[in-house]
Amino acid sequence: MQNAFREVRDALVAQLKRASASTPSASRGSPHDRSAVARLRYENGLSSQLEVLDAERNLLAASRTGRRAARTARAIATFQGVGGSGLIA
Repeated sequence: MQNAFREVRDALVAQLKRASASTPSASRGSPHDRSAVARLRYENGLSSQLEVLDAERNLLAASRTGRRAARTARAIATFQGVGGSGLIA
């Protein structure tokens, strides 16, 4: 039984690490802000629509990453709720 908990913990930790590794850097501003700026630049003739589409694609990717991290956190909470709390460091 302990081995099963350990395997689940390892899988959850690996998933959490993958989710955090793919999170965009906060130093460049939020994806929402970059998308809004790209849209304003396009509307004022300062950039192409490609820049807007790229910013919106990044916004969508960040949104998916956030949902994945939330799902992982819920899975960890469930795991801890069924008695695996002593195994997560």
